Amino acid sequence: MKVRSEHERVMTGSIKQVADIVKTYGSSNDRMHPHELWPKTQMEGPDGPPVVGRIAQRAAVRFVMTSYEIGPRVHYSWKFLEPAGFEGYHQADVHEIGNGKLLFKTFIDMETRGLKATLLWLFVMRFLHHAVVEDCFDKIERQLGGSPPGHRWSVWVKVLRRIKRAQSPEYQVLYQKQLSK
Repeated sequence: MKVRSEHERVMTGSIKQVADIVKTYGSSNDRMHPHELWPKTQMEGPDGPPVVGRIAQRAAVRFVMTSYEIGPRVHYSWKFLEPAGFEGYHQADVHEIGNGKLLFKTFIDMETRGLKATLLWLFVMRFLHHAVVEDCFDKIERQLGGSPPGHRWSVWVKVLRRIKRAQSPEYQVLYQKQLSK
């Protein structure tokens, strides 16, 4: 099944500010991924900025960085390694659109191969991906000085997280942190 999933958000800030945030992705000081709410991204190798060829994992998803550019824009791309049957990329681009505004755009372009991968995308990963991306955008926008309105997780995302919490110690820790707030 062909999958194209796009998200974008206009934010106030500079390319340099976003680049400084993106450089921390997957590190012990990750300022980009909402690890306060979701499983942490674990990079292979030493702690540090993203590097082409580096492999990362977050929950059931494993991927390798295929491009990473910081200059007049910020661009990075990951190729899926797992789950099995996810063949394609997750990419992001950030560029200035004028008046101190940035367009942060991210998309998945992939094919699911096989019934299991297709059902996994349709009923699980698609919903979790949408929620994680919006939480990521909120986190970045707050660091740029904005006040994102936030979004609410769908009932289905809450159900999936509850199921995962029953199976995963990492989700149990995240849940306890949420309860203590």
